[in-house]
Amino acid sequence: MVDQELKDWQATWQSAAATAKAVPPFDIRHHAARAGRRLTVRYAAGCLWAVALLLFSAVYAEQHPTLQWLLWAAAVWIATLVAVAFMIWNGRGLWTAAGQSNAAYVELSRKRCLAELRMIRFGYGLLWTELAVVIPWLLWNFYSKWRSPGFDPASHLTGFGVLLGLTVGYLVWFTIYRRRKLRELDLLADFQRSVNEDYIDDIA
Repeated sequence: MVDQELKDWQATWQSAAATAKAVPPFDIRHHAARAGRRLTVRYAAGCLWAVALLLFSAVYAEQHPTLQWLLWAAAVWIATLVAVAFMIWNGRGLWTAAGQSNAAYVELSRKRCLAELRMIRFGYGLLWTELAVVIPWLLWNFYSKWRSPGFDPASHLTGFGVLLGLTVGYLVWFTIYRRRKLRELDLLADFQRSVNEDYIDDIA
């Protein structure tokens, strides 16, 4: 859906630029407003998800006060709070343009793209860090119980399967979203060049 929107955006302003150079080739303000609403929804969803993780891990650790689950809850809290702190820092200045010109809205859209690319890089780092913690924890949990009566290896192997599925899913999503943001940066650069060329033509 977002890829199609980018294609429609490119076709719209390129068509307008070809037919009437005096008319701004694309409503960058409308694009920035829509992107701002999507950004607000993503940040709100991220905060709600963070609160849910903190509450769930705290309640579960309270109900299962063993060393391994307490360590798990501590890891969840640390990772979640670090992610929220980064999200707040990364989101500074992403909701309002510095001015009312097309150039100001292009710059705001460019800053949003760069912020989301930073978020993806942070996501990669957080993913590898969590794998470095979760894999040893799952192995410890497996080997500490595999000789216990009633041990069910299937339930433990399911944990590894879920971890593998989530990891692959995140990596695929990171790759697709990164390419999308890079394409959007290219479109913004093309749009800015077209606006600059129109301005030069008007004053020539």
